[in-house]
Order: sequence, then structure tokens, then C-alpha cells
Amino acid sequence: MGRIIDADSHFMEPLDLWERYIEPQYRSRCLRFTREPRSGHYQIVSDGRTIQNSGDLSIEELLGVAVGYGEKEEGKGLKSFDPSAVFSHTLEDMDKRLHFLDHEGIECQFIYPTLGLLWEDLVTDP
Repeated sequence: MGRIIDADSHFMEPLDLWERYIEPQYRSRCLRFTREPRSGHYQIVSDGRTIQNSGDLSIEELLGVAVGYGEKEEGKGLKSFDPSAVFSHTLEDMDKRLHFLDHEGIECQFIYPTLGLLWEDLVTDP
């Protein structure tokens, strides 16, 4: 069997990454996730603005697709991914990720950030 290399994989940053590590003077402006009071669904806030989701997917569904290890391989559709891993720390378990890669026969993968790429255009003030 040949070598399988995954050239477009993503690591999901912890949702509180920027709030946790940014310099205190910028904390009120950083990318963060809050719950919408009426629906309880997550929303994205950046620089004091709530970012409207323009697609068909909720924030939870969109993030679920980004982290759906094994679910894509099972044939799940976009709105049926389990987003719970996004809101826990299970994605930081690299032993679990390596087990998944071994199970799928993937020898190595190139990993890119997810949140930092998806919402980089929200930052307009360098």
C-alpha cells in the first residue's frame, strides 16, 4: 500500500485561545465566542461586533464540520456533524488524533489553524 499524506487538515484552536493569551489591553477586542441569550446558540464577537453568520450553517454546525474526524468518512452530511468536541478539550488530545490517523492509514498530515483562517478578515485594525 502506498503512503497516504493528508495535505489539508485543520487543528481546532481552543475557543478561548485569544481571550486567554492576548495582551490584556486588547482582550476586549479579540475574537471570542459568546452565547446568544434568546437561542443559546454560539455567536462570534470580534472588536465588539457580533459577526453575523451568512451561511446556512449555525456556528456550531460550521465548527462541527471543521472538526468532524471520522464523521466525514462515515458519510455524514453537513448538518449532522457532532459539534460537541469543539466545546470541550478533546481536540487537544493528540494521542486520539494519532489513533485516528493510524486507523485511516494516514502516514502524516499538514495541519493548519481553523479559526485563525476562517475569520482573519474580521480584523481590520492591525
